[in-house]
Amino acid sequence: MMMLTLDEDDVAKQLWSQLQTLRVDDSSSPYYGGYIDVLSKDTHMFDNVLPAIVERRGQDAGIFTE
Repeated sequence: MMMLTLDEDDVAKQLWSQLQTLRVDDSSSPYYGGYIDVLSKDTHMFDNVLPAIVERRGQDAGIFTE
């Protein structure tokens, strides 16, 4: 979120791309779309709320186009 605020769009894109590797992409999983260690069930609210806020801000600004 800081990189979006600082208009560091390239860095924000790189960080967003890396964050996406941590998201649960298995559509049959009850955790689909979330950021959680599926094996240990370790997560907390900020693991999911902050990425959602950043995703919306990046999409609204036209930076994240996925």
